[in-house]
Amino acid sequence: MEASSKYRLLFEAIEAQEFFDDDALQRAVYGSEEIQSRKYSELKAYLYDLILRSLQQYDEQTSIDYQLKGLLQSVRSLYRRWLLNDCKHLLRRAKKIALQYEQFATILEVLDWEKKLAYANADIDYFDAHLQALQEEEERCLQQMSNIKTYQGLFYRLYLMVKKNTVRSQGGREQVEKLKQHPLLANETNCLSFRATVLYYRAHTLLDYQLRDRERFYQNCKTSVALVETKPHLLRDICLE
Repeated sequence: MEASSKYRLLFEAIEAQEFFDDDALQRAVYGSEEIQSRKYSELKAYLYDLILRSLQQYDEQTSIDYQLKGLLQSVRSLYRRWLLNDCKHLLRRAKKIALQYEQFATILEVLDWEKKLAYANADIDYFDAHLQALQEEEERCLQQMSNIKTYQGLFYRLYLMVKKNTVRSQGGREQVEKLKQHPLLANETNCLSFRATVLYYRAHTLLDYQLRDRERFYQNCKTSVALVETKPHLLRDICLE
């Protein structure tokens, strides 16, 4: 039997199983043939790699992250061939998407490429007109990224407290109350992006849950859901954060 047929048989046998049974899988693939453990292990490993590649190919069609990485990889390829105008076209596309989805790391990379292209063209007029604005935009992106990371850190600390039920002890409750006083949790205006705002409300729902404040928990959950629904194109990425 050809190897490609064995991959298919193994895949179909795994899919059909309710509970994993390696002996049954071997019988499904090899039947009455002699089973060689090494080749069977290689078969499973190769099938696993095939499935991963298929998942990646699917994500490349549906994921903004993959789309942006693909655009920037294309920019690199074009740049190596000195097709600078084509690079500019792709960078405009990448930046538009990155701004829409708050992909600040990608925006920084696009800004870096914009300066690199201007340098490659010895475009002094471009630097004279845009350098300060580019640097200000870079600084703004860095601040937004730092702001998000800080809110993520607060969220995960609170999540850990919930899982450990920290509030049940007097000392634990004091830890929660102290964290509640963090400057970034004082007001939504401290959020520098939509993603940070979502994390702000998610952190507050955990605080409310820990402190058994049911009314505030309910209200903050409503606000969090309503907020996310205002930008449905970000919903999947936000849920994975």
